[in-house]
Amino acid sequence: MSRDPKQQKPPLFRVFDRDPDRHRPLDGDYVQTRPVRLHRPGPWRVAVVVVLAVLAAWVGLAAVLAVSVAQGLVAKLVVGAIAMVPVLLVYWFTARVLSVGVYATDVAVRQNHLLTAVESDWADVVDVRRVAGRVRLLGVGPKVAGEQVFVVLRDGSDIATSITTHGADFLLRPESYDQAALAVEHWWTGTQRRSTP
Repeated sequence: MSRDPKQQKPPLFRVFDRDPDRHRPLDGDYVQTRPVRLHRPGPWRVAVVVVLAVLAAWVGLAAVLAVSVAQGLVAKLVVGAIAMVPVLLVYWFTARVLSVGVYATDVAVRQNHLLTAVESDWADVVDVRRVAGRVRLLGVGPKVAGEQVFVVLRDGSDIATSITTHGADFLLRPESYDQAALAVEHWWTGTQRRSTP
C-alpha cells in the first residue's frame, strides 16, 4: 500500500533525496531549480562514510583531550585552534565523499567529484552514452573492464560521470547502475522535449 505523498517524510539528509520538489505545482510551467541527485549512495560509499565518521569522532575526541590537558587559557586556545584543523579536514572529506554523484535540474546537469565539480546546461548536451572500457574499481582503485555513462556536449567534449559498473555506488549492483544511467537519459530527453516548441 503506497503512502500519500503529503504524508511522506523528507530524508534526513538532502544528499539522499532523489525526488524533485514534492510540493511543486503540477503544471508544465514548473522549473526544477533545486539539484536532484540521480542516484543514492551505494553500500560501498556508505561504508567508507561510516569509517570516516568513526575516524572523525576519534579525531574530535583527541582534540578535546588535547585541549583539556593544556595548561592556561592561552595554551588551551592555541591547542584548540591547532586541533580543530584535522577535525574540520576529516569532516570536510567525509562530506565530499558522500556528495560524489550526478545531480540534475531542469536547466543543468552537474557531476560532483571528490575535489571538483563539472556542470553544463542541458541545452549543450547532445547525447548520453554508456561506453564500455576501463573504469576505476570503486572510483579510486585499479582500472578494470566495465561500463561508464558519459554526457556528450555540443563542443565535442564530454562529462565522465561517476556512474560506472564498478563505482562505489554500483559495484555488484547492475540494476542500480541501469537505473542511474536511465535517470540521466530521461532527464536529458525530458529537457529536450520541453525545449522543443
